[in-house]
Amino acid sequence: MKKQQNNKGLNLLIGIIFIISPIIGIILGVIAIVEFENYFSPYLFAATCGGFGLVTGYLISKKIKPFVTKLNKRIKDYSQLSVYLISGFIGLFLLIGVKMNFNFSRLEYSDTTIVINKTYKKGKFRQAGYNKLFFKLNGELIDVRCHKKYWNSVNIGQKIKIEVYKSRLGFDYILLPNEKKASL
Repeated sequence: MKKQQNNKGLNLLIGIIFIISPIIGIILGVIAIVEFENYFSPYLFAATCGGFGLVTGYLISKKIKPFVTKLNKRIKDYSQLSVYLISGFIGLFLLIGVKMNFNFSRLEYSDTTIVINKTYKKGKFRQAGYNKLFFKLNGELIDVRCHKKYWNSVNIGQKIKIEVYKSRLGFDYILLPNEKKASL
C-alpha cells in the first residue's frame, strides 16, 4: 500500500516535470532570443546552444527512460515525453549560452556613429515586429534592433553611441548603451 502511494507521488512529480518542461523551455528561449538579437552571428549562436540543449536533453531522456517506463507501465509512447523534456533543455541552454557569452565578453570598441536609416515592421499574427537602426561600422552597413522608445527618439543623421563586444566564445555583439536610458 505504501509503495503504491510512493509510486503515485513519483508519477505525479514526473508528470509535472514533463508537462512544464516545454513551457519553461519556451519562456527561457524567448528571454534568450531578446538578448542575442544583435549578435553578429545570431543563427550560429542559436544553432550551437540549441544543439547542446538538444543533445543534453536527449541523453538525459534516454538515461531516465527505464526508470519512467518502469514506474508507469501505461506509458506507450515515451518519444513524445522525450520531446517535451528536450524542448525544456533547448530553452535552458539558449539562456545559459547568452549569460556565458556575456560573462566571457569584453568591450572592444566604443564610439559614436551616424544613423543612416531606420526602419520598423509592425508585428502581426505569427510575425514579430522590429525597430532597426542602420549605420556604418568599419565601412560595412550594420543594422541593430532596438526598443520602440529609443527608435522614436533617434533621427536619421543623428549620432548615437555604440559598443562592440568581443567574446572569447566567438559570438560578438553590438549594444546601444543609451537604449536602456530611453526605455525607462
